[in-house]
Amino acid sequence: MNISTQDTKHKDKKTHDVQKIIKGYYTNTMNPKEPAFPLYPPAKVVPTRLSNACLNLLFLCIVAFFTSSCYYITQGYYLVSTNARQKNIERLLKNESLDAETREFLSNSLDIKRFAHETLELKKSNNYTRYTRLDNDYLVVVVHAAPEFSLEAHTWNYPFLGTLSYRGFYREEDAKKEAEALREMGFDTYVRKVSAFSTLGILSDPLYSSLKGYSLKRLSEVIIHEEYHATVWVRKQQNFNEQMATFIGKQGARLYLESKHIAQDDNDTQQAVLQQDQKTMNSVLLALRQELADLYKRTLPAHEMRSLKQSIIERTQLEFMSSYDSTFKTDAYREWDLNNINNAFLSLIHIYRDKDNRIETLYEKSNMSLKEFIHLTKQLEKREYRDNPFQALQDLVRDYKESEL
Repeated sequence: MNISTQDTKHKDKKTHDVQKIIKGYYTNTMNPKEPAFPLYPPAKVVPTRLSNACLNLLFLCIVAFFTSSCYYITQGYYLVSTNARQKNIERLLKNESLDAETREFLSNSLDIKRFAHETLELKKSNNYTRYTRLDNDYLVVVVHAAPEFSLEAHTWNYPFLGTLSYRGFYREEDAKKEAEALREMGFDTYVRKVSAFSTLGILSDPLYSSLKGYSLKRLSEVIIHEEYHATVWVRKQQNFNEQMATFIGKQGARLYLESKHIAQDDNDTQQAVLQQDQKTMNSVLLALRQELADLYKRTLPAHEMRSLKQSIIERTQLEFMSSYDSTFKTDAYREWDLNNINNAFLSLIHIYRDKDNRIETLYEKSNMSLKEFIHLTKQLEKREYRDNPFQALQDLVRDYKESEL
């Protein structure tokens, strides 16, 4: 397996189905479906395909004018081209010739969206009211980078959003060119494919066919995750934004399935085992990350640092494989080759991983409903809370609890 590119064709369908149960944070051949990422800055929604395309084009022209960037012009062209394929979901559902699988997918998506707006009171929008059929089973290809001897993610500046630790491309060859240019500059790089992204409420995000194979649980996680992004986005706080959206997505999906009287999974025992394996894999990666972080603190010649880095990764791979049968309960991670892991890959861990489950712990202690918790987080967009949103959230929860006494 080459960790820099994904093989989206799975030889073993059973393994693929198993992987869809896991909320995967580490993309490889075993899990091509990824949480969504905001690729473009937030805009207003417009109901028709023509007005959507015009708005997209106008918005991107303005961005390109102020940034003088070919990146926005090129990716904007593909965005407009892709969005021009949109079809109104309600009209599609009235079409008697629509196949059963697509009908179920579209109906479920509208129902999840309705739950997100009416029950969780996420910001109402025209997101996911139109459907776009893609030629691929992914939407965009994302590039990540980190210095050869550092775990600090390389960042790109975006209008309105500030800095983000990835660069998205509609064409895989463009992403590979970006990664190659970064490698020539001395960066470790990681390229992955994602199934959707959020424009954070600026544009009207369609529902993409790349989400069609998701389970109802996973689909509800993604839609609620993205609708939360469109509701709350704390500027210059990417990690916090993603951790909050991931938490809200999971909790919202749980409540949605409960509202439908649907079990959390067809096989709760299997899900529990898979989740345990995911935690075990997280531990392996975090231990490797920490060992490399300790190495990078040392003052050593580049060639010696490079050699020690490779030795640590190779030893971790050997230990991982030799202890696999006694450590893991499933084959979900058996084919992982840690020799291909680099700093760019490891820098992703902290983007989606809530350190010590701080948000979940705070939520549980708050004794708030998820709707109340979401309402509280909306205040975090205020300028005075941007520097340390988690501390601000702690203070807001404390004040809320005191007011209830």
